[in-house]
Amino acid sequence: MKHRISYVQRGSALLVSLAVLTAITVVATVAMQQSTLQVRMVNNLSTEKQVLAAANSFGDRAFSNLENSSRDRLAALRNKENQSISEQVNNGTETDDLLYRQASINPFSSESYNWEEPSISKLNAVNSVSASIVYASDIAQDSSSNTGNYAVKNNKDNSSGVSQKYPYIMTTTATDKSGNITSSVQVGLLIEGAASQ
Repeated sequence: MKHRISYVQRGSALLVSLAVLTAITVVATVAMQQSTLQVRMVNNLSTEKQVLAAANSFGDRAFSNLENSSRDRLAALRNKENQSISEQVNNGTETDDLLYRQASINPFSSESYNWEEPSISKLNAVNSVSASIVYASDIAQDSSSNTGNYAVKNNKDNSSGVSQKYPYIMTTTATDKSGNITSSVQVGLLIEGAASQ
């Protein structure tokens, strides 16, 4: 007598293995997406730091060069700004509607100081950096600001000279190669010069 053994396969092993493979695939995909996002975040942080470093570098170089250079260009900038305001007043512009800080100079251009720009060759993410100095005539005209005339010794044995502190604003702006990240650094400067007559 032969016994027949009947095996009925219901596919449960196949279904369990498919469910496990699907779960593993989903977990692996989520992990890869998170790691890709983290890599992007780290790259953006690195780019931000490089862009800020470039803006700071240009600002530091301009500031140190400004301390050791002639004030003639700044006086010319101040005169140009004052002329712009005078023209607006002469054209009937109300005091509240005056446009300030219209004149600026780039300290690294050949038209102004022609200072050597700091090297940004090691900052691979940086595309461009610009610098400008404006005379803050709106601050200078504010009577509450501390920019008034005061007596100083211009020469060793002479105390009759009068000088004045003039407010300037230096702005450096750096941009990354994609144009998505920009960093600006502004520094207020009070620079002593001959008092206006």
